[in-house]
Order: sequence, then structure tokens, then C-alpha cells
Amino acid sequence: MENVEKKFYSEHYKNLGPLNTEMTLDEIDEEYFIKKKRYNIINEILDKNKEYNLLVEVGMEQGHTLSYLNQKFKFKKIIDYDVVDFNKNLLKDFSNIDIRTANFNNDLPLENGTIDCFVLMMVIEHLFNPFHSFAEIRRLLSNNGYAFINLPLITSIKNRLRLLLGKMPETSVEYNKWFIDKSWDGNHLHYFTLDSIFKICKLNNLEIIKVSPVGNFYFMKKIFPSLLCNEISICIKKIK
Repeated sequence: MENVEKKFYSEHYKNLGPLNTEMTLDEIDEEYFIKKKRYNIINEILDKNKEYNLLVEVGMEQGHTLSYLNQKFKFKKIIDYDVVDFNKNLLKDFSNIDIRTANFNNDLPLENGTIDCFVLMMVIEHLFNPFHSFAEIRRLLSNNGYAFINLPLITSIKNRLRLLLGKMPETSVEYNKWFIDKSWDGNHLHYFTLDSIFKICKLNNLEIIKVSPVGNFYFMKKIFPSLLCNEISICIKKIK
């Protein structure tokens, strides 16, 4: 099974290019961290004046977000876990960043309660068992730690209309492209509703402290997230 999983994820990420080291912090901010972007929720929650012990990101892609977080916040240590073996020198200029290979379908090789900041953007929908994912988040978060998670919602008005017309919902790429790329909805294995996210958090004694819309019409989406959001970013903590 492990070989099948590795092949699955390796195929998905085979065209991932090298880190664009010429991107400035302002450019990374514009691409990932400003309001309406997926990672903005981190800027809204974390304290730039506080020192944190451990940041873990699963699936750093090209490393820009880790580079930004490392320079904007105070972390003693940063670890990235990816299922495919990325170039270990992607972030070689930062001595406190450790790039490792691991599969979040399984337990991560970390002790209980050690992560202060856990980043899982565009990850859990690609994994085989969301119940394991949230249980592992609960296990690994420190008592005052935060997990930042981005998930696709199936309840957007676009998907409701598609289902009403007998069409497949889209949470990643256009339906016709699935058959060109031979990638089912961008390799999304699971869809979510806000209700299902709250329930799976409650099941694992996790509390959602912030829900942040992603994309244009940000303030309208804040009022009607289930109807207008194709995806959301959330921040969760352990219930002590």
C-alpha cells in the first residue's frame, strides 16, 4: 500500500518546479498572505512578538510560505514533511528549517503535544482518512498551539447548481480537465461542509476559533460561507 500511495503523490507533484528564490517577502505576502488568500489567517492569529518552539507544515510545495513564516515570526525550529522526496536544499539558507519525508496518511514521527503552529493548507482533502488526520492534529498540538487548515467546501452555490443539473461538483479543476490529466478533481479524495468540519473537530476535542473565507467578495463570503465559499481556511486549538 505504501508504494501505491507514494506513486500516487509522486505523480501528482511530478511537475513541481524549484523554489523561486528571487521572490521578495512582499511578493510572497501578495501571493499567499494578504486578506482573501489561504494563509492570511496565520497573520491574523500568530503574534509576531512571541517566540514559538516548533512550526510544522505538511506539503510546503515550493517553500515560499515556510520562508515567509520563518522571517516574519519567531520559531526556534521549523519542519516540513512531504510524502515525496523534495530537494533537501530548497531552504538551505535557513539553518532552523528541516525538510523531511513522511506520509501524513500515517502518524508523523513526533512526540505528543510538541507543535505550536501546524500548517495543513490544501492537504487533508488529498489524504485517505480525514478522521486520522484530525486525530493526529489533536495528538501533536501543544496546549496553546494552533493548527491552520484549508479545506474545499462542496456546498457553494456553484456546486449546488451543478448537482441540480446532474453534473459533478468541482472543488479543484474544471470537470473536463479531469479526463485530460487523468486526475479526479485535482486528486481531491474528500469534500467537506462547514457542519462536517465542526463535527470532526468536536469528535477530537478540537475547537474552531476562526473561519476565514478565501477568494474575491471576502466580506460577503464571511456572511454566507456555506453558500458562497468554494474553500475556507480555519484555525483550531485543543480543548483542554
